[in-house]
Amino acid sequence: MVVTQVPLNASVVGRMCARCAESGCWGRPTTGLGIFLRALCGVGLLYELQSHVAPDEDDAPDEEVRAAAQLLLSPSADADEVDEEGEAREAAEWLREAVFSNWRAAAKSLHLAATVAADFPWLEGWAEPKFAAKRQRLEALRAQAALFVDPEGLALAAAVAGMSEPEMPVGGETFTALGNGRVSTRSCRHSGTAGRAPPRRTGRVPRRARTSRTVL
Repeated sequence: MVVTQVPLNASVVGRMCARCAESGCWGRPTTGLGIFLRALCGVGLLYELQSHVAPDEDDAPDEEVRAAAQLLLSPSADADEVDEEGEAREAAEWLREAVFSNWRAAAKSLHLAATVAADFPWLEGWAEPKFAAKRQRLEALRAQAALFVDPEGLALAAAVAGMSEPEMPVGGETFTALGNGRVSTRSCRHSGTAGRAPPRRTGRVPRRARTSRTVL
């Protein structure tokens, strides 16, 4: 087996054509260098390390997110107040969806970047400050998402999800309307939302998290 070492210095880069220098296609795909460049460039490690490191210009500030969470966690309005409050709640629901979408995207980006970087341990010192910025941003998004969660409601939903379907009395008339001898825990999960008007849909598409361009 013959191993050829090619230094990545100014002399080697200077012999590359302009197109190869720009696109990074100057390493054969099956070589170690080609594999490294493919993992690093394009939408690879460099792209992920520059994504989800700071708030986007379209992201809502913390004060707006906090106000939306307080509105959604407050009791539903009476029937005669639904129209007045409906638009505000609808906007708050779209904002909640955007926050959770950004949180999931940031977590996915961090996971992808960490997976790629793990294959090249010599990049650890260079990549660690960039990973620190991504973790900090992910924690900020997690804190925003937590504002929309009612701890007691979450604990109750988790408990109900782990319940087995109870056996109901056979032959009795009390539960005849259920149609069989079992009552689904789905009924228990939905009982807490009884009486609340479903959110109105207008067909608008929620804002999507924008991605950063890779700058080499």
